[in-house]
Amino acid sequence: MTKIIGVDVAKRELVLYADGKHYSIENNEKSLHEWFSSHDELVSQASLIAYEATGGYEKKLGHYLEKQGLPGRRLHANHVRAYAKALGILAKTDRIDAKVISDFAAARSLEPQ
Repeated sequence: MTKIIGVDVAKRELVLYADGKHYSIENNEKSLHEWFSSHDELVSQASLIAYEATGGYEKKLGHYLEKQGLPGRRLHANHVRAYAKALGILAKTDRIDAKVISDFAAARSLEPQ
C-alpha cells in the first residue's frame, strides 16, 4: 500500500496526516526537522508528502523537503477542495484538510515533483 503524508499548511502551524494519525507542529524549519527526524520510519515509507499552496506559507515546507531529498508535491488548493466537495466533505478543519490532501493524492496516484 502506498503511504502518503498529507499536510495542511497555515501561517503558524502544519497539520500532518499519516497512517490514520494527525500531528500538529509549528511551521518553521526547527519543528520540521524535529518531526521528520523523530518519524524517520514513517517518512521513509512514504511515497509522497503532499501539501497545498497556501499563500506562500508552504515555502518553508517545500524548501525543507527539497533540501532533504524527500518526495514532496505542492497541490492546487482548488483541486483538493473540489475533490472534498465531490465526496460530500463540506466541513473544513485543518485535520480534515490534511486527510483530504492525502486521500486526493492517493486517488490521483500523484508522483513527487
